Parts: sequence; C-alpha cells; structure tokens
Amino acid sequence: MKALKFIGIAVLALIVIFFILSFVVANEYHVEKSVEIEAPQNLVYEQAVHFDNFQTWSPWSALDSSMTTVYEGEFGKVGSKYSWEGNDDVGSGTQEITAATPEKVEIDLHFMTPFEAKAKTQYLFEPADKKVKVTWAMDGESAWPMNVMNLFMKGAIGKDYQKGLDSLKVRCEKLVSERVVDGFLIQHVELGERSYVGKRGVVKFAEVDSFYETHFGLIFGALGAKGVEPIGMPSGVFYKWDEETGTADMMAAAPCPAGTTLEGYESINVGGKALMVDYYGPYEASEKAHMAISTYMEKNKIELNVHVIEEYITDPETEKDPAKWLTKVYYMIK
Repeated sequence: MKALKFIGIAVLALIVIFFILSFVVANEYHVEKSVEIEAPQNLVYEQAVHFDNFQTWSPWSALDSSMTTVYEGEFGKVGSKYSWEGNDDVGSGTQEITAATPEKVEIDLHFMTPFEAKAKTQYLFEPADKKVKVTWAMDGESAWPMNVMNLFMKGAIGKDYQKGLDSLKVRCEKLVSERVVDGFLIQHVELGERSYVGKRGVVKFAEVDSFYETHFGLIFGALGAKGVEPIGMPSGVFYKWDEETGTADMMAAAPCPAGTTLEGYESINVGGKALMVDYYGPYEASEKAHMAISTYMEKNKIELNVHVIEEYITDPETEKDPAKWLTKVYYMIK
C-alpha cells in the first residue's frame, strides 16, 4: 500500500509540475542550428532547397527506407512541394516553399501524423570567402497546455537539425570535388517547360553576333505587339556546332511560356533535366564553360538531349565591364 501511495503522490506531483509549467513555458518556440560549408553558395542552395536532394542528407530519411515521397512544382522555386508518408518514426506531412532568394528560403511545414501541427521553417545562406554559413530554423506555436512539450521539442528538433546540417556539409564538400571542372561549378537543374520562339539558321561562327543583332530586337518586339511576356532573357538555342564547316545550326530566341507561337517565327518546346554553368566574361571566351560541361558529361557518361542553350542575362548596354557579363549555359540531358 505504501508503494501505491508513493506512486500516487509522484503522479500527482508530475501533474502539478506540468500544470505550473504550462503557465510558464511560452506558446511559441524557435529552433535554429548552423554549419559552415566550404562550397559555392549555389551548390549549397541546390542541395538544401531542392526537395529531391533533401532526401540524401535529411536526418529522417534513414529512419524509414521504404518512405514514399511525392514532388510537385519546380525544385527550389516558390510553390515547390514535397509530401512524405512513412512509419511511426517519420509520420507524414508536406513542405511547401513560400519564398525563395539566394539568401533566404521560407517553407510552410504541415505535419499530419503521428500528430497534426504546422510550423514555418527557413534556410539562411551567408557566404564568406570560400565558405557558406547555412542556418536551418523552425518557428511554431503550441496551444495550452501542450506548450509544455516545447521544452522537449526544441532539444529533439535541434539535435536532428544539427545532424542533418552535418550531413549536408559532408555531401556538399564531396560534390565540390566531383562537380567543379576547370573552375566551373556544374549544376544539375530542372529547366521548367517553356517555348523558345525565334529565327533559326545555319550561321558562320564569325557572324553569330550579327545574327543576334538582326533578330533579337525583332523577336522581342513582335512578342510585345502580341502581348506575350517572355520568361527570360535573349537566348541562343544550338542544335549543332560544326567545327569542320565553321557553322552553327542555331536559333536566336526568346524563352516564353510553354505553347507560345508567333507567326513568322519558329517555336520549340524545351524542358527537363539539364546541366548548367554560370559563365562570367565576354561572349567570345564562353567556350571554356562549354568545354567544362563536355568534360563533366564525358567523365560521368551523361548524354546530350539535342539542345544547348545560352541565356544572356546581362545587358551590355547597361553593364560596360565584360567581366561582369553573366551567361547561363544549359545542356539538356537524357
């Protein structure tokens, strides 16, 4: 009987403590952990924010090898969504990107099982020299009296976040050794479906610039007259680059919403997996970026899927320093 009395007193004491804590512990909670990674910021961003890459370093992936996942939207972009369903250790829920810049990404997190809860998470990216400081944070709120559980959640979530960030660091620093070729970071990206509208021709290498000058203004003007808003900057779409004849089968084009057509111009639909390099410098020296991608593809036995695309991000009329001209080079792959 004494033992039962002691147990009863202990249980009562725990209830009293729980009740008192429920009035002391805040309803809101905040958890954050950080790590420094020796890797380019865009590589770290790609591995942290693209939900398919998240699975490779997530602290919860190893808890259920048969967990099912569903992806929606364009990886790394606002509206990109990830849903999971697994065993009791991982439960089920969704994550959706609500804001995204190279410096900060915000995500709505919705747990469905083993209990329902909502929270907001974010990644912060702070580059310094050759490193990037990545901060992974969560903010949430628990209704009374379950706010007492915030004391335990902060410790458990913080431990998981640190474990995940440490795995992210290992993955990114390993990828640097695999993906940096001749100083160029080769990025794996998902190019959203689009139509390139423009003029196609077989052009001598020496006449590519004049081909662009002739057609870019006309193409963008015609699109504007039709009320079509391009989704990117002037681009060159290459079908074949023939060193023997010194010519390129190419198109001077504008990237437009998928399905866009324009009378008097060609239109091709492009989208899917691609390799991408950010090249800074004068256009005539961009061959170095192409060679880096070609070397990477040969080393990793990756096949080209028809198109090579150059998107000319910087306007030379507003930026006079060629060293700051950005060209995004895409190789569509199988």
